[in-house]
Amino acid sequence: MPGPEPPYGTAIHDAIAHGDLAEMKRVAREAEVFLATHGDISAALETLRIEIYRLEHGRER
Repeated sequence: MPGPEPPYGTAIHDAIAHGDLAEMKRVAREAEVFLATHGDISAALETLRIEIYRLEHGRER
């Protein structure tokens, strides 16, 4: 069940590619709100990647 698209990755790259200043500012505001609400997810993502690798390779915790 996918949730809302986070304002990073595609949204940021698309805003830059379009060269629309208003769109870039809107996406930047949305990214700032996302970070303020959810924090930096990079550590959680790394943990998730480790678990995926572990499960794909039949490794125990």
